[in-house]
Amino acid sequence: MNEFNVVIPSRLDSKRLPKKALAMINGKPLIRWVYEKAIASDAKIVLI
Repeated sequence: MNEFNVVIPSRLDSKRLPKKALAMINGKPLIRWVYEKAIASDAKIVLI
């Protein structure tokens, strides 16, 4: 399989939903859900 990296763009200054990355979904911040999926994808590097 090819090696790949993941970059997760995140900002707290969202226009429609401020601090969207920190919005709680089922007890975890949204950014945590995305990070966990990226780690599970076997990416070589995961950057936020």
